[in-house]
Amino acid sequence: MSSLFIFLPIHRYDSRAISSGKRSGPFIHNWQALRASGYNETMKLKRRYIILSLTAIVFGILFYCVDLTVAVETIRNAQPVYLVLAFLLMCSYPVWCAIRWNLIANQIGARLGFRQSFIIIMAAWPLGTITPAKSGDLIKVLFLKNILPYSKTTGVILAERMMDVVALCIYGASAGLIYGFYRASLFTGILLMGVLLFFVIAASPLVNWAPEKWRSLIQNVLEASMAIYRNLGTFFGILLITLVNWFCSILQTWCCYKAFQAEVPIFYIAAALPIAIFIGLIPVTLSGMGTRDSAMIFLFQKYAPYETNLAVGILYSIFGYWLLAIIGVPFMKAALGGSIKNIHGDSIRHELFSSERID
Repeated sequence: MSSLFIFLPIHRYDSRAISSGKRSGPFIHNWQALRASGYNETMKLKRRYIILSLTAIVFGILFYCVDLTVAVETIRNAQPVYLVLAFLLMCSYPVWCAIRWNLIANQIGARLGFRQSFIIIMAAWPLGTITPAKSGDLIKVLFLKNILPYSKTTGVILAERMMDVVALCIYGASAGLIYGFYRASLFTGILLMGVLLFFVIAASPLVNWAPEKWRSLIQNVLEASMAIYRNLGTFFGILLITLVNWFCSILQTWCCYKAFQAEVPIFYIAAALPIAIFIGLIPVTLSGMGTRDSAMIFLFQKYAPYETNLAVGILYSIFGYWLLAIIGVPFMKAALGGSIKNIHGDSIRHELFSSERID
């Protein structure tokens, strides 16, 4: 809490007012700022406890319905070859993400290169895993604080997430039509049109109609999306990388089902998995755990028993989040130590662990 005083404006106080217990105007302002900061920290702590509690409750309900005998037998008969393939597919995720991050950052003038982009992606993975809806990805804002303004880095993150939604919707809509899962096709198709509309608006003159005090901020946040949409070659290049990345995730899910000897058509996985992922983005549990697993149990119930679907859902979380988060811890320490070009580790630690607001 003492670090808060660094960011409070220094004023001269009336010694008589202080000694008498009366607070002058600046004193009241700073005192109120301290109270507000303490309140915000308390609320953040409460939210974390609530999210952890909800995650535990959801998993408690899920495991309560498990037949332990069937679950043990399912795990015992798992085929390790497919689990190894699933692990190898997991290793490709940060590579594709780093290539995409570098391409998007290049659109707004940040020449990072693959190595720097890979460090940033891996360094952000641990925090992105322990926060709801991967909001921890915003730590990338601090990693690039000496290279890009906060608003522009936020815009790169936004463009990255929008491309994820586009890729998932393409898989959901097209695979849903091929397999005959028309509800999935309708849902993802509507969502896809909404995201494409966002890109059109971001690249249109409508942004200039925003209130003057917000216009510059909005333009900075949308700059990466504007650049991507206005350059079709870049748009389809980034989309192709994103499609390959999510195809690896779909194939990994197929491998997990094969490991438990469940035959699930890959087109059905491509149609249903995006819905489960979108449900997992609802910020009520840790990294979507529990909510995404519940969705997978419901969506895949006609192809596999309850215990198998739960096991696959847990494996999806382990491969897609927790293992990479553990691997990312050294990268996070390296980033905080200043290993990213043009970034000073002390400066990042100062902002990351202080209560200064990021504008």
